[in-house]
Amino acid sequence: MANKIQDEEILYNINAIRQILFFINEPLISQGKDVVSSINAKTGFNLESNLYNLTLRVLFHHNDDSRELAVTEVENVFFIQDLKKHLNEKDELVFPKILYVQLVGLAISHTRALFTQRLAGTALQNVLIAIMNPYEAAKSFFPKSFENEVKAKAAIVNAKLRKSVSKK
Repeated sequence: MANKIQDEEILYNINAIRQILFFINEPLISQGKDVVSSINAKTGFNLESNLYNLTLRVLFHHNDDSRELAVTEVENVFFIQDLKKHLNEKDELVFPKILYVQLVGLAISHTRALFTQRLAGTALQNVLIAIMNPYEAAKSFFPKSFENEVKAKAAIVNAKLRKSVSKK
């Protein structure tokens, strides 16, 4: 079953989900110390096959030590019909914001599930990837696509600051 994005006719579907990396270093794990995570994204595409790859890398470490306690990379491959129509003049893919948000939400969910499964039975079995807003994550992973929105918000904030300063 394909999904459709709002008014635009963008059909997409999950093609594959693969955990391509898993690593845990249990001797470094200190009980009672906070564990923090970081998440990064990398992308790739194949125009001929209409495939878009969104790979998420999640890293757990103690908040006072940058050494990796556990790491995973999960490759999320999506079929996006007519992928080439989303290429800009610089041969970069540019999607509507809502599509980025939906793909990122799915990728985070898949990554959380696979990482949690692999951490079962380890010292990190109760540490989960935090629930996050997929819109904010998409904005972080694809800042160019959300650039105008950020500039607009900055202009509004600056206008409010000027307004409040002039009142004094």
